[in-house]
Amino acid sequence: MTRSYSAKILLVGYEDIALGAITTTFKSSTISGYDSHITTLTPEDRTSYPWFNEYWQDKFKCDLPGKID
Repeated sequence: MTRSYSAKILLVGYEDIALGAITTTFKSSTISGYDSHITTLTPEDRTSYPWFNEYWQDKFKCDLPGKID
């Protein structure tokens, strides 16, 4: 019998190495209200969130004018 508790996608291509290994992963859960909060943010909010420039540019495949790296 095989039991799997880890994220299988991380083992793709390494099955021969991982055979018989005991692996673990982090427990995660949904944060109530996070999705609705994140989708209301705009570039004007970026001073409150140092990570926001990178998020926005990656999400919308653009460059923000006057961006702070």
